[in-house]
Amino acid sequence: MAQQPVLWQKRVLVPFWTVRIFIMIIIIATYAWVLQSVNNIKDVAKPAIASVVVFMLFIIIVLLMDILAIVLFLRDALKPGNFLIMNCIQTGFWAVVLIINFVAIGRGKSSVGIGFSIFIFLTFVGLLIYSIIGYTRAKKAAQLGQYAPAHNPAAPAPATYPAPYPTQYQNANPYQQTTAYSHTPEPVELQAGHLPPYQAGAAGDYYSQQPQKPANVM
Repeated sequence: MAQQPVLWQKRVLVPFWTVRIFIMIIIIATYAWVLQSVNNIKDVAKPAIASVVVFMLFIIIVLLMDILAIVLFLRDALKPGNFLIMNCIQTGFWAVVLIINFVAIGRGKSSVGIGFSIFIFLTFVGLLIYSIIGYTRAKKAAQLGQYAPAHNPAAPAPATYPAPYPTQYQNANPYQQTTAYSHTPEPVELQAGHLPPYQAGAAGDYYSQQPQKPANVM
């Protein structure tokens, strides 16, 4: 049997996962420090704190998805469909974050962190493209595995077709009878000295008599 093609390669996945996890850990630690500092300031509005908390929760979810993908990859259980779905969710989240940043810049806010947001977004787009490629390859491989060739009348019948004759008679000698028909019983009327009715009478006496020994010639 042909070996299954390798869908995921470490030299592609490990760099993306390393960079992404490192960046998200830094972001989570930064926002956690900001929240702790903001709590000490009484003049900060509570809705601003709530928005930061929600943003941190989404980043944690994205980080957990990467950790889950790594665990599945180490167990050889990272399916193309699941990996594609996870990357779509993660890339969609950072796409929304990038759009919000562009809207904020359009309203006159500083564009200092826009380059960092674009870099993060590209790391997720890169792995999303790789997951799409892996999913496409897996789908094509599945279609090739289920392909059934058209019937060719000129081709010999496969071994799975039923044989025209029973197996025990295929290699039998045409001049050799089977044991079921090797013995031909003697007619009933010839058994035990019985003669058929058409040999009764004078003819019967002729057949029943034993041949006479010839007289000795003097």
